[in-house]
Amino acid sequence: MTAVTEQASPCTMVIFGASGDLTARKLIPGLYELYRRGLLPERFAVLGAGRTGMSDDRFRRRMGEELANGAGGQPAADRERFLGALHYQQLDTGSAGEYGKLAERLRAVAAEAGTGGNFLYYLATPPSLFEPIAGGLAGAGLAEQQDGAWRRLIVEKPFGYDLESARTLNERLHTWFTERQIYRIDHYLGKETVQNVLVLRFANEVWEPLWNRATIDRVEITAAEQVGVEGRGGYYDGSGALRDMFQNHLLQVVGMIAMEPPAHFRPSAVRNETVKVFDSLRPIAPSQVSEDVVPHHLFGTPPPSVTDGVPDPAGYGQRAVSAAAADASKLIIRIQPDEAIQLCCNVKLPGAGFDVRQVGLDFRYADLADTYLPDAYERLLLDGIMGDATLYARADAIESCWEFVTPILKAWRDHPGIPLHGYPAGSWGPAAASSLFRRPGYGWRTPMPSLSDPGGTVAL
Repeated sequence: MTAVTEQASPCTMVIFGASGDLTARKLIPGLYELYRRGLLPERFAVLGAGRTGMSDDRFRRRMGEELANGAGGQPAADRERFLGALHYQQLDTGSAGEYGKLAERLRAVAAEAGTGGNFLYYLATPPSLFEPIAGGLAGAGLAEQQDGAWRRLIVEKPFGYDLESARTLNERLHTWFTERQIYRIDHYLGKETVQNVLVLRFANEVWEPLWNRATIDRVEITAAEQVGVEGRGGYYDGSGALRDMFQNHLLQVVGMIAMEPPAHFRPSAVRNETVKVFDSLRPIAPSQVSEDVVPHHLFGTPPPSVTDGVPDPAGYGQRAVSAAAADASKLIIRIQPDEAIQLCCNVKLPGAGFDVRQVGLDFRYADLADTYLPDAYERLLLDGIMGDATLYARADAIESCWEFVTPILKAWRDHPGIPLHGYPAGSWGPAAASSLFRRPGYGWRTPMPSLSDPGGTVAL
């Protein structure tokens, strides 16, 4: 992973879908924070591309308004200097002829900014546009790396809809870009606490000898959101939590937790070890899906398609939050909100006898008052600029994850009689989830209330 002491090489970043929500909410604010902290290259420019007709000045005003909303006392002069590096080009992504105009504009922007031929392309677009854009770039001579310049392509999720579509998309992108040029982004891996799993494991001698099946009874990963599907009902009916949350975000966390120590911490070694984890996942046969997976939906909403579900070893639920008591020794890694790590251990209460009570040894990122906690996109954008692919998914990792998930999707599609378990808003999800353990006295441990306050909640 990138060390901030390294100097990024000059580049021009092209954002496809620049008139969209992701660009305004995440990408431009992330780049601005990198600029403020001196982490962007001195010679840097952004060329936004989208269907909406817009001048450079209008694009800058729109992005400036978004930055001003979250300014928090930051000098307006800083924003204006940053906004001066933003440019815009209207583009019909489906028209091959448009990419010649884009190439002309891109080279003009790069010449003005002095960034050379280093181009970073970010596809903040629907997946249906990935292939036309990649092919259009290649057709305009913007994909091939030459004369020492680099070209990189960042692709947003979802990457495929099942194993077959993911393989097809990989094959198509490889027609125009090499695997080393493609960066498949999963913003979960940009979260500081997820990255800290690697440091916690491999930079502390106390953990590495214990991180094995002899001393760890089980690993539970719970993603619980207080918000419901709200206006996303149509999206979840067509996609489902298995595709939206489990196949990418939660399986990537599984990879971090279960991987063997890499030979070194360069991208290839870390990614090799996570792929080994995905390849070793026990496939769930269609006949076993009803026993090993608990599909669910939220009471009070129309039943979604059978693609909405929660497989073991990780659980996910919309509006699934409540309080639960900590009752056993465990290591808790809280990814969000209020990032933290806690070790729950047993101690003797003062006085006669050996009354034991559980206490927590904890670390909260909020306690680092003078330390800036970057947004996940901010971290991943910097890695993309630096050419560090450690926290980006490789083609074989994507396909391996889909290989595990696709049989479940097929079973739900082919056997609509598989029970759909409901759960009320505010709960930790369907009670049937505890049946997955199949051991007397075992059940799904809801995350403890908070690191120290019984009235709070924890999301792991």
